Amino acid sequence: MPAPFDPGSADRSAVADLLAPAVERDGDGITRADVVLVEDDATLVEMLTYTLTNRGYACTAVAVGPDALERVKQLAPGRQAPVVLLNLDLPGLSRVGAIEQLERARPEGFRMIALTRTGSEREHVRALSAGAVDYVVKPISLMVLAAKIIRLLWDHDRR
Repeated sequence: MPAPFDPGSADRSAVADLLAPAVERDGDGITRADVVLVEDDATLVEMLTYTLTNRGYACTAVAVGPDALERVKQLAPGRQAPVVLLNLDLPGLSRVGAIEQLERARPEGFRMIALTRTGSEREHVRALSAGAVDYVVKPISLMVLAAKIIRLLWDHDRR
């Protein structure tokens, strides 16, 4: 039996090996996932992935950079619209414009949670109006964020 997960001492390749089976790939190598993480904080990605895969959800992290949104749009549709955790503070993203871009590319194709360091009321309302289902300000509680994601997935599974 493997040792319990300790993110402070975990080597990145061991974490990747542990989490790899949770992501499905089709013949073209396109990832299908319940949860897509567009986030540059490797520790947050590892902890969320660990938490969600242990509850049976397939997760994938999209490499951040100028073409991160294109990679998200290329994900093959799964049995349900994936939850996308989208860090609006990443370089190359146009903040709320990133939500609008994904919404235009695939209406109802994603359920987005906006993650940001800024918590202005105006930005919050703009993100929700653009199509985000939630808006979370860092620093975050890992358990609260995981609960929000699981609730979105659970609500969809109940239908």
